[in-house]
Amino acid sequence: MDEIDYLKQEVDDLRDREQRRMDDEIRAHKERDRERQANYEERLRTANDWPEALQNQMVLMGREAVHESDGASSDDPCEIWFTDGKQACERALELWREVEASKQERVEQLRRELDGIQDEIRLEVAARLNDENQRPGWASISTMLVDGNLGAFLWW
Repeated sequence: MDEIDYLKQEVDDLRDREQRRMDDEIRAHKERDRERQANYEERLRTANDWPEALQNQMVLMGREAVHESDGASSDDPCEIWFTDGKQACERALELWREVEASKQERVEQLRRELDGIQDEIRLEVAARLNDENQRPGWASISTMLVDGNLGAFLWW
């Protein structure tokens, strides 16, 4: 093999390696996109509360809803059901915000009461811990519970 053939072969090898590298990058990008899409789909099937569930259901039903209006232009019961369901979720979210706003004062009052109960529990545990054992480590934990600084509790 002469030098020209050798150099041509080297150029071809470099091109092949570069093409494989680009193909690998494209495959990796597509795989990441598939994983992101799978994660998104999984998150749509879970919720931490009812407003989130209604929002997710609205998205899911919206995919199946062919008509944006009342679904009356379709004879397919499934299309009507999904369209109506999507609209019901939208309206439920609107109503949720209204009702939630009307109950906000009560919610805040109950949160304050719950916080007070949590404080009572923490202080009672501290007192009982102190009663059971006054050794330095026990006393230290009891004191930290009384102080109630959760952020500082684990930083020692």
